[in-house]
Amino acid sequence: MQRKKIILILLFLITQNLIYAQNRTLFNIPAVQQSTNINPAIQHNCRLYIGLPLVSSIYFNLNHTAFDYNDVFKPVNNGKYTINIDKLENMVNNWNYVKTQLNINLFAIAYKYKNYYFTFDILNKTDVKIGYPDDYIKLPQGNGNFMGKNNYLQLLPYLSAVNYNEFAFGISRQVSEQLTYGGKIKYLQGMANTQITNSYLKLYTDENTYDIQAKAKVEINSSFPMTVTYDSLNIPSNATINDLNITKDFIFNNNRGLAIDFGMIYKFNKKITISASALDLGFISWKTNTNNYKATGDFTYTGVDISKWWDTKMISGEYEFDSINQIILTEHIDSLQSSYNITPNNTSYYSFLHSKIYFGATYQFKKYLNFGVVTRAEIYNKRIYPSLTLSANTNFWKNKFQATLSYSVMNNTFRNIGFGLALKLGPVQLYTVSDNILLPFNLKKNRSFNFHFGMNLYFGCKNTKKNKTGRRNKRPSICPAYL
Repeated sequence: MQRKKIILILLFLITQNLIYAQNRTLFNIPAVQQSTNINPAIQHNCRLYIGLPLVSSIYFNLNHTAFDYNDVFKPVNNGKYTINIDKLENMVNNWNYVKTQLNINLFAIAYKYKNYYFTFDILNKTDVKIGYPDDYIKLPQGNGNFMGKNNYLQLLPYLSAVNYNEFAFGISRQVSEQLTYGGKIKYLQGMANTQITNSYLKLYTDENTYDIQAKAKVEINSSFPMTVTYDSLNIPSNATINDLNITKDFIFNNNRGLAIDFGMIYKFNKKITISASALDLGFISWKTNTNNYKATGDFTYTGVDISKWWDTKMISGEYEFDSINQIILTEHIDSLQSSYNITPNNTSYYSFLHSKIYFGATYQFKKYLNFGVVTRAEIYNKRIYPSLTLSANTNFWKNKFQATLSYSVMNNTFRNIGFGLALKLGPVQLYTVSDNILLPFNLKKNRSFNFHFGMNLYFGCKNTKKNKTGRRNKRPSICPAYL
């Protein structure tokens, strides 16, 4: 029964999450409406835009920041592979992440009025990040290399998994031919969340006595319809999924939040345009179906006085592993209980979105060709994770065809070649974008993959407008890609 519930939940989340996240190459194709979610200052020449569910935008992203298959596996005899431990230790960083986004655009509409551009989007977003320290790789070596107060093993992972609905209303204003700015305010409806943040479990080994000291600060929060039971030490022993009510538990619950986006575009001169944006500055307050687990403390393990447990079973080797564990637990249970303050409860809590900052510039080399650079930084786990993208962007047939070729340094790798295409046929625009197209050609040498494609509908598109004298002039370009 539990398995069926889990399958139903996964199917529900998958159907809710087929689109739309931030990527780098899309930043260089502003004629695609989805670029307004990367920079809310971007405007379009068309009077009206409509985005339909699933049809307008499909996005998927998966990457690993530490290594790829060929980095750690080496061939041996008979076509078998073995793990290259030495190389693996050199590849990992202090923190390493497996990340994925899988989202859906439920509805979108945009309308242009004079120098203003109004947007409204309903999105469902999923963002999962699992982080592990490099000590996980070093742990098989034992604790001999981690002696003294300044050396310790970090044994607690980082986890942030969130699914929420986003209702975003945006306004962009073109102040002059040089400057355009915009912003979005987002109402967030949290559906499910699990996080391990502001936490650590550190193991120190005394260099003289070899006693092991464990210092812990653990904070685990979740919002999901389940019941958690605890043992005598208040350690979680079982979790049971409750009877699910999709409407009550996930959609019309009390998990609410707010976020804002900012963006600007400045045309420095006829050749150079710069742009910047800050996204997802916000939080969600989780109040429905919450489970919290907090623990703080300091415990020193000095060993077990085995003499009191010495009997014929110990001599004959009849003790099983579980029995020995029970001996150790019994010996130290009072000390563990007094050393750690463990408090499970069901109180409300906050989670913060992973904010992103973009800064880009383009140089108009020819009427149909410009070159761009984009820096992107994402903030999570109290760290900043940057990336850099270079691109060449083309534009033909009065915005009817755009193409971009990009090269990115991201996820601690230099092997990322991306591309983007956008073709407009009447009111219909087809587009496809990817930050890394190499993965399908060699799965074992790449650590990231994403794709983004869809179909947009535009109405009332004009390339010219009348000025005060009644003459028709080319509309000032918001971004060089429009030229």
